[in-house]
Amino acid sequence: MTVYTSILHINRPEFIEEHFPTINRRCLDLGIDMSREPIPVVPAAHYTCGGVMINQDGQSDISGLYAIGETSCSGLHGANRMASNSLLECVVFAHAASEAIRQSLAAIEYAWANCLNGMRAA
Repeated sequence: MTVYTSILHINRPEFIEEHFPTINRRCLDLGIDMSREPIPVVPAAHYTCGGVMINQDGQSDISGLYAIGETSCSGLHGANRMASNSLLECVVFAHAASEAIRQSLAAIEYAWANCLNGMRAA
């Protein structure tokens, strides 16, 4: 099955050349005139970036390992990983991960303080 994208509704070759010069030239090199026919879409490596599965806090299943951005696999963007989505995802998960890490450090500091207090009392 082939999937296509189209800009046929523009119907102005000069607009396509002005706004999409690189992809237009590449398509023409491949024998595709995007002003007259749809463009076949194929999977690209960028869409399969990220393999570290994370939760809503950016934490992986390895204790203390957090991942955000193109390293992570959050499942939020599906097959459409546009730059704007990736940037927004990074900002959201960076905040969530920093909050989770801050809370973890606070818990460690609290446990350590209690441990020291217990040692002093002994």
